Amino acid sequence: MVHAGNTSLHKLQVARGREMRRVGYGIALYISATSVAHAYIDPGTGSLMIQGLIAALASVAVFWRHIVARLKTFFGRQSGPDETTESSDLKKQAVDD
Repeated sequence: MVHAGNTSLHKLQVARGREMRRVGYGIALYISATSVAHAYIDPGTGSLMIQGLIAALASVAVFWRHIVARLKTFFGRQSGPDETTESSDLKKQAVDD
């Protein structure tokens, strides 16, 4: 059974949805109808933007390398039998020399 209050609330929500859609369409129309800006980017600004892009890429690379290293240490690399015997042989040679 539907109450009278629920139907009026639903109608209000539908009306607000339509109004918000109209506002959205109006904003989209305004943005798409703007004129072309007659501006330029001087060399200083261009080099600053390139420097920022390079810094951002380097930061992402270092961040991911750090994450991968932490994951490797968290899960622990299991060394195989060949690796342990080789490393112990090298240590023995270093001590003997």
